[in-house]
Amino acid sequence: MATARARGLAARVAVLAAAIASAAVSVTVATDRVGSSGGGQPLLRVGFGPEQIWRPSREAIGALQACRGGNYTCVRAAMLADGASEDAVLFFRLTGWFLSGHQGGAPVQLGRIFVPWRANENEQWALLGGVPAVVLPEREANFDFGVQGNAEYRALQAEHPRLMFWGSGPALEGTDASPDGGQRFIFRYSLLDGCHACAVLGWARVAFDFAPDGTYENARLLDVEPQASAGP
Repeated sequence: MATARARGLAARVAVLAAAIASAAVSVTVATDRVGSSGGGQPLLRVGFGPEQIWRPSREAIGALQACRGGNYTCVRAAMLADGASEDAVLFFRLTGWFLSGHQGGAPVQLGRIFVPWRANENEQWALLGGVPAVVLPEREANFDFGVQGNAEYRALQAEHPRLMFWGSGPALEGTDASPDGGQRFIFRYSLLDGCHACAVLGWARVAFDFAPDGTYENARLLDVEPQASAGP
């Protein structure tokens, strides 16, 4: 088991080293703040930018469907044939996704990522350039942010017993300052009537907070809004 972990870490380091050598990403060393992961540990901060964007054509998406398991050699060939830059290829190699949009920020930026091998919600938001370098609101939703214990959620559930939290494809509501002066990104997660294709009954509003140095602090549930009072 330990050997397998070591091989996996070595592979990730090799990929990052290749990206740095190709100047596809900018990398600086950040210092982890005391208490977050052992105190004073050096961490890599990876910078992203619009040069890594690739918006595949319909033909390229068809070619990607033949790349079983996202095979890198196959994906790279499809990307280059469609005019993708080497920077875009290396973004895929580092993350396993395609960057389809980028909005500047300091230090954390908003990115849109594209995943062609999914049946639904192929585009997702990503928070890029902080520590860690990529935070996915969809993946963080695996813990549902404690929405089950929220009084507003329970009241809505009493009216709609099939109510369920849907973690994929949250909508960006906006940005703000975090409590300690860093960045805050607010997302709205759908509350559905029992299934993915069912009616939206409300929204769970969740804030992703970053420290002024870009370190990801946490995601916290702000409130739950029934559909009648929720915005678009």
